[in-house]
Amino acid sequence: MKAIITIITLASIIITLGCVSNQIREEDLGSDLSVAIGQAGGDQAGFQKISWKANIGNSRNKTAENVSVNVILHPEVVSRLASVEGNNVLLGDLKSGTGAGFNGTATFNSTGLSKQDIAAWEPLVKIKVAWTEEGRVMEKILPEAEK
Repeated sequence: MKAIITIITLASIIITLGCVSNQIREEDLGSDLSVAIGQAGGDQAGFQKISWKANIGNSRNKTAENVSVNVILHPEVVSRLASVEGNNVLLGDLKSGTGAGFNGTATFNSTGLSKQDIAAWEPLVKIKVAWTEEGRVMEKILPEAEK
């Protein structure tokens, strides 16, 4: 009887350990990105303004060194671009458990476009994050494409 109880106990421990290991989240650099679009305003009839606000967080166990971000605008926006601000930012070193934020805007000519035309371009903004880890340059584009 003791042998059966021991086997059941060991089996439940092994199953529990297996379940826990599947729940461990991969350490990574991630972002929280919000994007808004609206009429540019002022005397800029026929222009739309995209605004973004992003936070890059380091949930890794290591410092991400020389973190830089480059905003990637949809090619249709780029072909109509009038101005852009805050699209290349150096965040510096991000220690484990920390983050940094940035924001920016892009104004583009929207003459002849409907809201549906622009909505079909989603996502309008992506972020390319680059950092150095143990002498190697790492890169990631966020948000990641759905699989």
